[in-house]
Amino acid sequence: MNYSAVFHELETARLLLRRQRLDDAESYHRELSRNPEVAKHMRWKATDDISRTRANVKAWVAQYEDPHFFRWILEKKEDCALIGVIQLVRLQPEQDTCSFAYMLGEDHWRRGYMTEALVRVFSFAFEELSLSSLTADHFTENPASGRVMQKAGMTFTGYAEDHSDPEQGLRLLACYRITREEFLCSRLLV
Repeated sequence: MNYSAVFHELETARLLLRRQRLDDAESYHRELSRNPEVAKHMRWKATDDISRTRANVKAWVAQYEDPHFFRWILEKKEDCALIGVIQLVRLQPEQDTCSFAYMLGEDHWRRGYMTEALVRVFSFAFEELSLSSLTADHFTENPASGRVMQKAGMTFTGYAEDHSDPEQGLRLLACYRITREEFLCSRLLV
């Protein structure tokens, strides 16, 4: 892993991927935290409690003190609307790999925003961080997330069990992976 690479804003044709700010709390709550359709695909429950969202946003903003905290807010360039988030998680420097997680507001599904953002984050991860691979998973009851990962160039690698929520019981995860070589080769084909 390239430890000299640090967080910075990224851009795509339609999106600015930027640092989370304290003033994002209300729009983050409206688009993501309180929406049960978004939350049902995550490992947390939707909340109507804006103070909880404010506390979470404050904690995330504080984590930017770590130059290797990689969490981007997805903001539409056309109207500066917050529509989602992507974060690199479970960074394993000794193996040059990590996972990522993302959420997109329901009003912005099926418009290609997340695929566009993922490809840009993949470019950052492979070209600037020099990671060798990225992995991700989704609950099998959310096949749209798998289609997003495949459109971004990832390959399905199998299933895993998730026991993180005792109320939900066992949930099945579909797992995906992309290597630096696969990503760089796919860019040559475009």
